[in-house]
Amino acid sequence: MSNQGYQVVATFHGAEVDDVRRIARDIERNVTEISQLVRDILGAYKEAQWTGADSDDFARQFSEFNGLMLRRTRAMGEACRDLRQAATRQEKTSK
Repeated sequence: MSNQGYQVVATFHGAEVDDVRRIARDIERNVTEISQLVRDILGAYKEAQWTGADSDDFARQFSEFNGLMLRRTRAMGEACRDLRQAATRQEKTSK
């Protein structure tokens, strides 16, 4: 049987280790920036001379948002750890 007229294509499973590590670094950097923005908003709120029902509503909503962001940023940190571990496994497998 001949391969004439057909192109033989090899498949590649896995990832480029450097790309995976770069993605993890990029995500970590962005998570750090998001966390800083949330702290900045909280700081600005605490410094404001704002009282009353609207202030209380904002504080309650922001507290819920802050809790959600903390959970999400922790999850992203865990995902970055998993990416780095996957890169290490891929690197060992490729050798």
